[in-house]
Amino acid sequence: MKLKQLIMVVAIMFGIATTNGQDKLVIHLVNNSDVAVEINKIQRITFSGNNMLLKPVTGDEQSYHLDNITGITFLDDPSDICEKQNVDKNIEVNVYVNSSGELVVESPHLITGVTVFDLTGRTVKTTRQSLVNVNSLSMGVYLLKVETHQGTVTKKFVKNR
Repeated sequence: MKLKQLIMVVAIMFGIATTNGQDKLVIHLVNNSDVAVEINKIQRITFSGNNMLLKPVTGDEQSYHLDNITGITFLDDPSDICEKQNVDKNIEVNVYVNSSGELVVESPHLITGVTVFDLTGRTVKTTRQSLVNVNSLSMGVYLLKVETHQGTVTKKFVKNR
């Protein structure tokens, strides 16, 4: 079941990124390295067992074990290409639920927009605030797109009460 959810999350994130004109996909790995690929140079993303396979338009298919991926980020502009070690720092976002049941979004960068999507890709909340009231949402898995001046980060969160 987790693999199906992950496939759906990646597909939705990819669709959102291309719709919003984002040009770069960054895969964050557990060893603190990042792999950055221009979206228009990706032929396909598939899953096989516990691996995400990324096939570029030219070159060999790359395989990433799902346990080694800590996150996936989309950037707005190919000129935002930073050294791989600095990509995480430039778009750092922390998300947690406070005691009032609100989703708290923290970033050292100015947050310009927060959008909550369900797993069908439907927008369920939109705000420019760092507090998002999710009390009215049903329990389940959601995607949170956080826009900052440094780029856009998509995070998964689970509402369990």
